[in-house]
Amino acid sequence: AEGGRYSISSSLKMHRAVTGGGSGSIMSLLMVLACLGASHAFAPAALPLKLAGAAAPTLGRGRSCSLSMGVERGDVIKGVVPALLAGAGAAPAFAMKKKPVDKGDGKWANHLGEFTDEEISEGFTTTASGLKYKQVQEGTGAQPRTGNTVTTHYSGYLLSNGALFDSSYDRRKPLSFKVGQGQVIKAWDEALLDMKIGSKRILVIPPELGYGERGAGGGLIPAGATLVFYVELVGVAP
Repeated sequence: AEGGRYSISSSLKMHRAVTGGGSGSIMSLLMVLACLGASHAFAPAALPLKLAGAAAPTLGRGRSCSLSMGVERGDVIKGVVPALLAGAGAAPAFAMKKKPVDKGDGKWANHLGEFTDEEISEGFTTTASGLKYKQVQEGTGAQPRTGNTVTTHYSGYLLSNGALFDSSYDRRKPLSFKVGQGQVIKAWDEALLDMKIGSKRILVIPPELGYGERGAGGGLIPAGATLVFYVELVGVAP
């Protein structure tokens, strides 16, 4: 031991002392890991894991080992097996659960290469403003009104070369905004006010309904660009 901590070598000796050279013991494995955590090389200094209470497990000739992952030597483990495992193969009691992420099903919005004339004309409707759209999936939920907060998933491409410039599906995070309030490009306000929750549409957006002659994204969307958006309405809130 150095400075009140066990080395990896002593941890291996401890393992043999507990198991008699055998293998497959959960208790021995946990105790080896405990002492490995106590070594300088293995222990992250900022992890304050502490299960304090009773005396430390005894190893061999009265020696004891404490879990020193960022805590002092006096902080000992109490009931290693009951605290960490409900049974052989069970998950640690302190395992963190990740919050589910709304990934969306973006496969329908994937496109590779340049768009053909058929892809942007067949099955499309053109509105009075010049917006073209194709209904890919009809929604059955609520239809938003001006001022409602809508939640959308989308992928946006340049018509000129088929290049993807933005996608909420790729970020795994939908976009929310107040519809009809000018917070997005004109084509989006027009299209989404005509959609229902669950709707999926392909929009072909002329420059005057998109980013015009100014472009966007520092050149990512050039001036005068016609855009193709795959848009899904996920939710509507007041």
